[in-house]
Amino acid sequence: MTPELRAAFRTQLLTLAGLPAVAWQNRAFTPPNNAPWCKEALLPGEGRYAAFGADGISNGAMQQVGIYQITLVMPSGADTVAADTLADRIISLFRPGTRLTMSTGDVITCENAWASPSQQEPTGFSLPVSVRYRFFRLNT
Repeated sequence: MTPELRAAFRTQLLTLAGLPAVAWQNRAFTPPNNAPWCKEALLPGEGRYAAFGADGISNGAMQQVGIYQITLVMPSGADTVAADTLADRIISLFRPGTRLTMSTGDVITCENAWASPSQQEPTGFSLPVSVRYRFFRLNT
C-alpha cells in the first residue's frame, strides 16, 4: 500500500506550479547550486482496526494514519518570504478535507497541513511542511 500512497501524494505535489527540484525519497539526487529545492518523506503511522467484518476482525476496515512531509531547502542569502510563500502554497495544496485517490481506489483524506519552524543549515535554511493524513482499507 505504501507505493500507492506515496504516488498519490507525489501526483498532488507535482500539480504545484513553480515547484523547485525535488529529492524524491530514496532516489539519487544532486542539489542544485545556489537554488531552492525540496525533499519528501513519507512517515506512515500505525494502523488500527476501525470496523469489524462479518466474520470478526478479518475483512474489517483498517484505519491508517501518517504524515507526508515536504522540506523546503533554501540557499544561503535566499529571501525567507519566498520560502514562506512556497510553504503556504503547499499547505493550500493539502488543505484539510483534500481527498487523494490511490491507484487501489482507496481514498486518502488530508486532515491538516502546517509549516514547522525553519532551521538554519550550513548552506542556507530548511522549512518543513507536514501533512497529516488518514485513509481506510480492508484488513486483507
